[in-house]
Amino acid sequence: MTNNTTVVDMRKFVEARDGKAFTTTHQVALAFGKLHNHVLAKVRALECSDQFLTDNFSSVQFEHRGNTYEAFEITKDGFMFLVMGFTGKAAAAIKEGYIAAFNEMARRLNVSSTDLVGDLVGSVIGTSGEHVLDRVIDQKASPVAKGLQRSFRHTMKSRLRSRFNVQRTALIPAECMADACNFVAAYVLEGEFLPKEIAVDFKGSPHSRYLLSLDEQGRQRVELLTHDTMVMNARQFIKAMSTSGDAMISTEQLLEFMAVAVENLRQSAEIQSARAAA
Repeated sequence: MTNNTTVVDMRKFVEARDGKAFTTTHQVALAFGKLHNHVLAKVRALECSDQFLTDNFSSVQFEHRGNTYEAFEITKDGFMFLVMGFTGKAAAAIKEGYIAAFNEMARRLNVSSTDLVGDLVGSVIGTSGEHVLDRVIDQKASPVAKGLQRSFRHTMKSRLRSRFNVQRTALIPAECMADACNFVAAYVLEGEFLPKEIAVDFKGSPHSRYLLSLDEQGRQRVELLTHDTMVMNARQFIKAMSTSGDAMISTEQLLEFMAVAVENLRQSAEIQSARAAA
């Protein structure tokens, strides 16, 4: 099978400080064309151990239009764990380019690229590496029906053993840890564990976001969304407004929203009073 995925140059998204390479949630959002608050939500929802979270995600503060928000600095391990659920051919190219950028930074820092991927003992991933793979597999299994998740886990373990020609996943070579994580992340669920998705006949620009809908006649409508567009229902909007950093809205916009909301409440009260008096 021919793989025509083009690797994207992502070196500008990887930084170094104190001899360590890292990226940020801002850079991940920019690279994958996502809203920063969506990437933050992904980080906060990760199903990993507290130790893994502490080792690979560092909370930092940043200023935006006079307001302070939260972001995260992310190691290579953390990046791979975070983005394994980002699917599609474009996402695959970005992920591969990102990993290459981490390795390039490792060369510039004069350290082995494998030093950026956890502390593995000996020449195999061992029990600790196997636990990391188990978490990767569990997260990959999240969209699979609960009745099929156990079967999926067994299938992935079997595929990994065959892929790396070992009898147990703990015996996968340490230098192949990144490849093993990528193998799980890239595994296609559709057709085997999920229904096949119906392809949408639409061509868009890379890193752009579109809103797809159908009109009353069933005709497809596509709308290009600006980078700061937030698509959510009323309850999600209220939750985002109540959580610092989830909705990046300036103070001026908040004041404008408050004025409109107060006016809307005033008009609703007048209408209710008029109905009560009628």
